[in-house]
Amino acid sequence: EGRAIKRLDGEEAIARQAAKIARPDKRMLSSLRKEIVEHLFGIVKVIDGLRRFTAWGLDGARAQWALACTAVNLRKLLPAVREGKLTAASFG
Repeated sequence: EGRAIKRLDGEEAIARQAAKIARPDKRMLSSLRKEIVEHLFGIVKVIDGLRRFTAWGLDGARAQWALACTAVNLRKLLPAVREGKLTAASFG
């Protein structure tokens, strides 16, 4: 009989990802992803309070996500508008 070893469902994928980012060039790209993308998801989750979609259906969730993305983009543009670097004429 002996002992049995159980593996998690996603354990193979985790091992593949760990092997992939073991290379120095991939490790740098992974750290850049954390700086660029994951910070924005944190802002949407913590500051904007979007921890889950509250609208019904896929269309509602897409609309909520579009509004969250718009809020992030406006938050990024606001400093340029305040400094006068960006005006309505800049868009066309």
